[in-house]
Amino acid sequence: MPIWGLKTVAQVIATGFEGPQHCDEPWPYHFAPAQQVLVHVRGEGRSSVWLPGRIIKPTYAKQYPTTTLQYYRLEYLESGILKRGDFSPQDGDVKPDCPYVRELIAEELMWPIDEPDRSIPPMRAGGAGAVPNQMRGRTRVAC
Repeated sequence: MPIWGLKTVAQVIATGFEGPQHCDEPWPYHFAPAQQVLVHVRGEGRSSVWLPGRIIKPTYAKQYPTTTLQYYRLEYLESGILKRGDFSPQDGDVKPDCPYVRELIAEELMWPIDEPDRSIPPMRAGGAGAVPNQMRGRTRVAC
């Protein structure tokens, strides 16, 4: 995961990086349409399931007494079925798909060390295991 030449999430955090320090931690991140994300679809702790997805558009903001949460419409593949839903980064359920976040999830949930089949599936553009046409056209971020 070399971010700034560092090898672990702990080293990145120690440099003062202002991203989340835990995979379920809220992150007031602003997404762009077609941006690649990782979405937490169900489970807690070791039973958490994070899947790759794509931002379709911002949908709505919900006002609470102390904060406003921005929701984004996104699509993701779950068991080969294209699903859509609204998720908020301030809830901690959607994060940008970047090496830092993938490593954060891997370290925190011990993927793929204990259970190699639990790792987040790669996003491929062609060939065997290719992502369907409706999931292409993504942009990655370097966080």
